[in-house]
Amino acid sequence: MNLTNILAEAKTFINICYQELASSEQIIEKRLLMIEEEIRKTGMFTHTYEELAHGARMAWRNSNRCIGRLFWESMHVLDKRKLETEEEIANALFFHLRYGTNGGRVIPTINIFQPRQVRIWNHQLIR
Repeated sequence: MNLTNILAEAKTFINICYQELASSEQIIEKRLLMIEEEIRKTGMFTHTYEELAHGARMAWRNSNRCIGRLFWESMHVLDKRKLETEEEIANALFFHLRYGTNGGRVIPTINIFQPRQVRIWNHQLIR
């Protein structure tokens, strides 16, 4: 994907995300300038926690085949992008199981890890 496409997709997402979060046009414009600069320097950009959390909730809300999506606003988003070792990631997954199952009162929860770094082979954790 070239930089123009990355920037165009970023603009589309940021506009939708920040409008849904009731942010002002000035905040949106300032964030888009920051993103454009980061993309030009590195070829990518990093979402803020708010963008990450709302984006994950938007994805769940827009998942037509999931009956649970009605509770999209209540999803807990755990930002685990800074974890690096297998042990840290495993501990985060064990915590996720305890936290999300909540003694039988399920809390909609998602962990977000670094892109392209984590592959989970246990189908119970990824359903």
